[in-house]
Amino acid sequence: LHRVDRRQRQMCIRDRDQLSLVLDADFEDKVLGQPIGSGGANVGEPESIPIEITTEVIEQSVDNKALLLEKLGTSARVLTWGVINDIEFTSGKIKIKMDLEFDALDQYSITFGKIGSSGNNYTSVNFTVDGRIGITDSDGFAGSVGLYQANQVYQLSLILDMDAGLYNVLFDGIILLENRPHEFNNENGTALLQTGFQSTALINSSFVVDNLQIRANLTDEVFSNGFE
Repeated sequence: LHRVDRRQRQMCIRDRDQLSLVLDADFEDKVLGQPIGSGGANVGEPESIPIEITTEVIEQSVDNKALLLEKLGTSARVLTWGVINDIEFTSGKIKIKMDLEFDALDQYSITFGKIGSSGNNYTSVNFTVDGRIGITDSDGFAGSVGLYQANQVYQLSLILDMDAGLYNVLFDGIILLENRPHEFNNENGTALLQTGFQSTALINSSFVVDNLQIRANLTDEVFSNGFE
């Protein structure tokens, strides 16, 4: 079995639900004032960055780096994040969490889906210009479920139970949506996460993301493909 780097070993750490880190982007090893690369999950970076979004590693607070995203174009644009080794998830749980701070009330979106699926299986948390939070998924509009403000740090969490076919959305620890059905377990495909802007967001809209993590159940087969 081949050697793995320090980041990959750290990403094997499990939480209370025996879930392992398959994406860990905290930006502490990135250079302040510089854009982030697109090296993928193994180096804590997105897989793709459109030219209509600029990124910059900033100092969010003392000894804490974060990533600033700014929209330059007029259409919907997102950063796409993958998981280590393009792992497929068909059972167990997936936990996604990140810290967000919006510079103004505008049109932002955080979307979880699957690479290689039909494109119909997804859930999207949308932040609107009137300060509302809405959720849309494969079954349509799930409702306007909360409120947000500019210049305040929030933690967004998405928890999927692949076996039960249900998911929850939490915002700063408050449940916005509970036991909503999903269809992710009905198709193969690796997980992807998109962070960015809706088409109606103003040019030069911006927000900050930090401590972006995805945890999931890993099988012995996954570990034999590059971990331990």
